Amino acid sequence: VLFDPGNHTQLATPRYSPDGEHIAMVVWQEGRRDIWIFDREGKPLRRITQDEASDIDPRFSADGRTLLFASDRSGVFNIYAVDLETERLYQVTNVLGGAFSPSMRADGEALVFESYSGDGMDIAFLDVDRSAWWDRGLLPKPLDHATPLTTVLPAEGWVPPPPGDPVAPKDATDVDAPDKKRKFRVRQGMRDSVSTHHDPGAATQMMLEERRVPGLDGMGGPLQILGSLPGNWGRPGDPVAHGELDPALPVASDLPDLAGDAHPFFRESPVTDAPGGGPNVDDPSRTGDSSREEQEFDFSVPVERYKAGPTLWPRYIAPGLAITQYYGLQGSLGIAGTDTLRRYLYNGFVSYRTDSQFIGWGVAASLNTKIPVYTVGIYTSSAPFGTSIWVQPPPPESGGVWQPTVEQTPDIYWEKRTTTYAQVSWPVNEYQGLFARWSGELRQPQLDLPEDVYTPFLPTRGFLSSIGGGWALARGRAYARSISAEQARVLTFNGDLSHPWLGSQVLALNESGTAEELVGFTRLQLTSEWREYRTAPWGTNHVFATRLAGGASLGDQLQQGSFRLGGTFGESAAYTLPGEFRPLRGFPFSTVFGDWYYLASGEYRLPLWWIDRGFRTLPVFARHTSAAVFVDAGNAFNDPGQQTNLLAQTRIGTGVELRGSAVVAWGIPLNVRVGYGFGVYGEGGIPFGSLAGLYFQLGSSF
Repeated sequence: VLFDPGNHTQLATPRYSPDGEHIAMVVWQEGRRDIWIFDREGKPLRRITQDEASDIDPRFSADGRTLLFASDRSGVFNIYAVDLETERLYQVTNVLGGAFSPSMRADGEALVFESYSGDGMDIAFLDVDRSAWWDRGLLPKPLDHATPLTTVLPAEGWVPPPPGDPVAPKDATDVDAPDKKRKFRVRQGMRDSVSTHHDPGAATQMMLEERRVPGLDGMGGPLQILGSLPGNWGRPGDPVAHGELDPALPVASDLPDLAGDAHPFFRESPVTDAPGGGPNVDDPSRTGDSSREEQEFDFSVPVERYKAGPTLWPRYIAPGLAITQYYGLQGSLGIAGTDTLRRYLYNGFVSYRTDSQFIGWGVAASLNTKIPVYTVGIYTSSAPFGTSIWVQPPPPESGGVWQPTVEQTPDIYWEKRTTTYAQVSWPVNEYQGLFARWSGELRQPQLDLPEDVYTPFLPTRGFLSSIGGGWALARGRAYARSISAEQARVLTFNGDLSHPWLGSQVLALNESGTAEELVGFTRLQLTSEWREYRTAPWGTNHVFATRLAGGASLGDQLQQGSFRLGGTFGESAAYTLPGEFRPLRGFPFSTVFGDWYYLASGEYRLPLWWIDRGFRTLPVFARHTSAAVFVDAGNAFNDPGQQTNLLAQTRIGTGVELRGSAVVAWGIPLNVRVGYGFGVYGEGGIPFGSLAGLYFQLGSSF
């Protein structure tokens, strides 16, 4: 036995490299069928594919520099090739019926493969023209087994065996393919079956507890309700539905224009050819039999162009409830709608927050007809800044000696924020996404301030206008009984620039210090985060989760800092936190603030009980419970050049959490956390044994 993986992993179709040093084979595990390369002793070296597609039939070229295989990543099985030196993936065929079992001729000038059509399986020959292959980009690097493919190339000095004389079957004939004027040499009974349709391929889903994309999810985003439902919503990293077109390809020019001047929501949308229909596409089920006649059928529903308007009415009315930072409640009621093909999305909500007695609202909409996705929105929110109201008592009426002083009041400063934004999101591939964004935020006191308020101590008030963008990479996996992402990695990098040219102005004291005036505000803010989720070797679905994050703000400073650490909040579509908030369990909300910050978190997550049961006909399905032990460490500060013993000022908190997962309302995931945290190092921590360490939160920690 060369290799016995055990654990229900299945191996198939092993193929030796021409020099006999490596083996390519199909590996089925964790619900996926991918191509792997092993050494001749059976040690896994490189996972070639890692996606939702079925990848089969690997075979090396005779010179050992190309690996061919078949895959259904476009919705139909086609032949693909990997250049082992550059690690680029190419699509070789684009048939309608199916292409399998590739084998390249020894001289590398022709390809033979098994082709499926309406007449069954046949052998097809294709002249190899590498310049006509479709470049599908670099292979994604797997998290494990990532040996460079250059090590698979034959050693220097190895000479491939001389090719034999190529001989084609006597009944083979040349036929033209409609795309790129290539020729197929096919057996009798076959015809060309190449489509003008291109499918970018399916994306890899990361089954995290809560998916969050800035400007799309959470309160104020168009996917606040819709994003929790199953399916593809056009977010960076979402799977690409079969039939979604490569934006670089032109639409079919020979389709009749039936749109007229109708409103775009009700306009009939032109479509490009898809497999099995449209002009210039041959249906292989109708080829190879000249006696087959075209038939007509009576349709019960008239066939017409797609119209988005009739299905755009709101279909979801969703209530929401979340615990706020000061242990109040925030209730919300939202509506959302989208058309059948999810080209147009919109969302609206109203909310009420008990601790600040604030009524909020918001609307947002997305245009998802093609990549990229365009989004606009506006929403209001209430943000607390602790006991930040100071007053300057007037001189006593009785006269006498008086020293001007300021006194802190017990009142919480509540800030009303009105945020407007416009964003464009672009999925680079199934793992990476980019976004660019403009946002304008009006910050003002929610409640009337005392007449004798001391304004220099108030949080920054004014209008912050900025442009920015970001990049995110998310790769990983999860299984039917996963309590967390496993073997996963998430990297993000965001930048944001505020400037008076964009309209940024805040209130500040004039030179004489007697009154406030509007002045320009300039700030560059950079943030980044790195998350890892690793499966523990000793327990199924036991996971080590880690997070490293940091940020810096350069230029003008906010009165209360650009980053505020402290609190037990995490990530949930039920609420949208102000951008400066960062969690630090074991410490009260907003314990420390500054223009720079760093944060590290580690968790050990383990499953407790898989319930997998509903309750009669109630729209609730309990999934599982789990536990987590965590450690958080971080700090926020201002100018790092003026800090001494910076690491010694790190605040460290620890604790445990009990977590539950369910599905409510026939499809919306619900995750809850009940925990206890306390500080073990640093100023301001919650002492062990204090009831202040208890908390209940919706969503995941990270």
